[in-house]
Amino acid sequence: MVVSRGAVLVLSAVAALIVLSWLRPVLLAGSAAAKEGHKKRPSKFEPRAPSANAMLRSSGWDQTAPTGERGLPHMSFVGERRKAIRFLQSRCHAKADAEVPASCRSSYDVYQFGVYTGRSMRAISHQLSNSHINVRKHWGFDSFEGLPFENVTTETTKYQAMQKRDWKQGTYNAADILGEHSLPALQQSLITYINSSVPVEMVAGYYDRSLTAELATTRGMRPALYVDIDCDLYSSTVTVLTWLFENRLIRKGTILGYDDIRAGGGYGAGEGLAHLQTMEKYGVQVKEIAPYCCFEVLSYRDMPAA
Repeated sequence: MVVSRGAVLVLSAVAALIVLSWLRPVLLAGSAAAKEGHKKRPSKFEPRAPSANAMLRSSGWDQTAPTGERGLPHMSFVGERRKAIRFLQSRCHAKADAEVPASCRSSYDVYQFGVYTGRSMRAISHQLSNSHINVRKHWGFDSFEGLPFENVTTETTKYQAMQKRDWKQGTYNAADILGEHSLPALQQSLITYINSSVPVEMVAGYYDRSLTAELATTRGMRPALYVDIDCDLYSSTVTVLTWLFENRLIRKGTILGYDDIRAGGGYGAGEGLAHLQTMEKYGVQVKEIAPYCCFEVLSYRDMPAA
């Protein structure tokens, strides 16, 4: 039998339609599953407050960090904040009882924003303990996944340079540098290294997610004797300071210590600008302990009694 070319084309078209009609549900189902999977899969550094048993994400910081940063530090370090600790020591051990603030007499807490490998937290805890300064608990706050992305423009060239060089998204990822991505295991390793004489508790997550309105109440946090701010970024520092004042954790005599005001270019950007703006927002009166570093809170609007 001789089949014309036209008939062959018609038969081929019919066969193609039959195959397509059979494959269409399969293809649609696969496409839908792919889309659903894409929706559920978070971006590499989507801000979050990880669950207690979370696996922390890698940013590749272990490949790019300076060699000296790998592993737990061999020595403690507090940098600029030594001046704040020395001032606190002198205030809490003043000879005249009237000069000792209520924050020293009460059992207040210490707050550390920016834990990383725990080096400064260890140093501050030990210095306060060796000075016999009464502290109830030491709190550490960190994403443990590195710095967040910051979409903030500034005219301060020094801050811009730090954003591009040292304060990029994913830098200072504690999970990477310590080689431990299990959140419970990492926290326990840090607490053991810090080796504080008072209880230490960690709060994991990027600050815009972890610093909730109910956090201070649910975790039983007390007013701050000392707040250590090693956030680097403007946006993180604003979030931290706002949360502290809104939750009335700052009291008369609370010491605020900043690590990176000078590194960020002073008070025109970064931690410095966040400090100025927050002090103005809440009507805070402070005593400067040391330039670009440390302040004692004297009063602010609606400040609770000590």
